[in-house]
This record gives sequence, structure tokens and C-alpha cells, in this order.
Amino acid sequence: MNLLIVLIISFATIILSKYLFDKWFNHLSIYTIGWFFFLFLYELKLMRYIPLSSDAFLIFFITHIGVISGALTLITARNVFYKDKIDFSKIIHSSFIIDHNQGPLKILILITAIIGFYGAYQHWVVLIQKFSSITAVIMRANLIYRMRVAGELEGVIPYLSIFPFAGIVLGGIYTAIKSRISVLALLPFFAVILKDIASVGRSGIFVGFLFYMTSFFLFRHSLSENLNYNSQKSKRSLLISSAVILIIVVGSLSIVKNVRGSFEDFKGKAQTFNKLKDVPFVSPSMYLYFSSNVGVFSKYFDLQVEDPMIGENTLLPVYNLLSKFDVVKHPEFYPRGYFIPMWANSATYLKDLHADFGPFGLFSIPFFLSFMATFYWFRFYESGDLISFTILVYINIITSFSVFYLITRAAFWLMSFLFLLIIIPLTEKHLSYSYMKSRKSLLKTPVL
Repeated sequence: MNLLIVLIISFATIILSKYLFDKWFNHLSIYTIGWFFFLFLYELKLMRYIPLSSDAFLIFFITHIGVISGALTLITARNVFYKDKIDFSKIIHSSFIIDHNQGPLKILILITAIIGFYGAYQHWVVLIQKFSSITAVIMRANLIYRMRVAGELEGVIPYLSIFPFAGIVLGGIYTAIKSRISVLALLPFFAVILKDIASVGRSGIFVGFLFYMTSFFLFRHSLSENLNYNSQKSKRSLLISSAVILIIVVGSLSIVKNVRGSFEDFKGKAQTFNKLKDVPFVSPSMYLYFSSNVGVFSKYFDLQVEDPMIGENTLLPVYNLLSKFDVVKHPEFYPRGYFIPMWANSATYLKDLHADFGPFGLFSIPFFLSFMATFYWFRFYESGDLISFTILVYINIITSFSVFYLITRAAFWLMSFLFLLIIIPLTEKHLSYSYMKSRKSLLKTPVL
């Protein structure tokens, strides 16, 4: 019965999102698909999960209505003052960065990729110096993972990994413009993969994939009415590009999984896993990763034993920085685990919001995020400026990743966001100045 209700609500929301935004890819549809996917997998009970509490289901429903209401509120307000819908065939991009055959855009992508590769290289150097060889590093992958979680891996230069995430966003734009995959656009993503393999992590690869696809599809909307863009050749190139990216992501995640190893012998797992043991990416650990979060939230809400500082989870990078100056106590980087009856610590963004702000944050912030995503949707597709696009992408990442945890906890989200908000206007100002200077020079040149 629960699954039927979730299916009906999800299907209705996706249809509504297409009506409201005129495109299938929007924050409302992606949010809905993610939550349906997790709830569906959890209710399949391929592991002996605890039942979701009625309180948890009620919260999931109310916050979902809040997300819908955030979009409807702004669109209703717009309809009072603006009668015209967005004409995707008349969007004019106002950024100098994508002019001149995308030269400035390519330079920014290359710079962020180089910094990312250096960060990955320096990380590998630290590991090789510590364990003597690449082979030894691979053999000790599980130990390296535990050291990273415990904060015992010293010598790695911090924050270099933020730059390739900014480059991934720019790479998505470049791919959308070219309507085909390119090595240049994927360079920052490769840097993230190398860094994550070194740290024996998977979240960076997965989030990098979300950044790339979100940036690509949202920018593609502003080009999709172009006749050449909609040609059969363009669509075929798009399918090939998507397949290549998916292969890269799946392959990278598999490498990390195989190197680190994973525990698969969970008590109470279904016999289905034995039948599918040879199918790539189908395993008890992956099922746990892509289904447990809603159950962990339910257990958290039943117990409510956490007492963080106000906004500690939401603004974790800020609290972490302040703790270095002894302004606040050092926050716990990794969330607390809960037994459901397997230990898991990812409990959706609702746990972070409730722990930080109580019921007010639980119900108001999903509404606010949806409202702002809708606001910047219209702002970008009406003005075509890259700052609005950047904000739209990063809000979409919050809502897309909401079924895992509040992505603002991650320093790379916040710092790559700030980097783009600074570097885009600075670059555009410089390009604008150079353009005006060249025009004045041409005007002063005497005509013979």
C-alpha cells in the first residue's frame, strides 16, 4: 500500500513538473525520482530492514508537498505579473566566457583540471612515501580508508580538490554547447576520479557525475530549440557521450569498491543477491548504499539523541574553519550511525535539517530551496547570465543529493561554489574591459 501511494504521488509530481517548467529535467522531477527510487528499494525489503515509522512517512510526505509548494508559490506569483512563458528559442547568453569560440571557457576548464590533477598527484605522492610503492598503496587500501575517516592521513594539501568540481560544472556547459563529449570537458572529472581513488572514496565520483549531468542538461535547455542542436547527428552524439560518461563512472566506482573491498555477508539479506552475484554493481553493500537512508532517518527521528550546534551540519565547513581558531569546538565530520539492523550513517538531508533547526528547518528549508531553484530557473532562462546558472546548478545539487545527506556539509560544494561566484564575474569583467579597449582602438584607427 505504501509503495502504491509513493508511486502515485511521484508520477503526479513528475507530470506536474513538466507542466510547470516545460522540460522534463528540472529540480522537482529529479528530487521526486531520487526519493521514489530510495523508498521503492527500501520497501522491497531485500534486507531485513526495520519498518519505516508513520512519523517518518508523514515527514517525507509533508516535505515533498513543501518542495512542490515552493515551486508553485513563485510560479503563481509570476503569473500574476508576467503572462508570457519562457521562450527557449529566444534565449540569449550574456556571458563573455562562452564567446570567442568558447576560448575563455576552455581556459578555465583547463586551469581547474590542472590544479585538480596536481592535488591528486600530491595525494598519491604522500601515500607512496608512506607505504613505499603503488602496489603497497593498493594492498593497504582498506587501512588508508580507515585512516582518512579517522583523520590520521597527514601531509595531503587540503582544498585543492575543490577546483575540479568547479571545472566539472564548466565542462557540462562546454559539452552542452558542443553537443558532444570531449576530453577537455572531462579532464576535471578525471582529476576527481584520481583523487577519490587515492583517498579510497566514492562520494566525490558520484557527486562529480551529478555536477556534470546537472550542468549539461540545464544548459542544454537553453540551446535545445536550435535546429542543428536537435538534429539526428546531435542526438546520436549525445547518446554516445552519455554512455561513455556512464561507463567511466561505473568503472571508477567499481575500481574503488574492488580495491577497498566491501562487506557483503549481511544477516537477513535476500536470496536474490546469490542469484545476481555475477551482475556488476548488484550487491548487498550497493543495495544498502542506495536504500538505507530513509530507514536511518526513521530511526534517528524515533531516538532524537543528537544535539549539534545550530547549523552545525548545514554549515559544517564554516564550523570546521572556526574550530581551527578555537572559536567553537571541532565538529564531527562523519554523521552518527544508526542500527536498522545494519549500521549506516547517511540519513537524508532531513536529518541534518532537523538536527540543526528542529521542526522549523525540517519543513521550511525544503520549501525555500525549491522556491530559490525555481527563481533562478526563470532568471537564467530569461537573462542567460552564468552567475544565475551557477546558483541554479548548485541548488539543484542540494535537492538531487537530498536523499543521501545535506551536500552543504561537504567543503568541496561550498568552496567550489564560492570559487565560481568569484571567478566568473572577474573573468567577465576582464573580458569586457579587453573588448571595450579593442573597440576603442579600432575606432581610433584611421581609415585609408
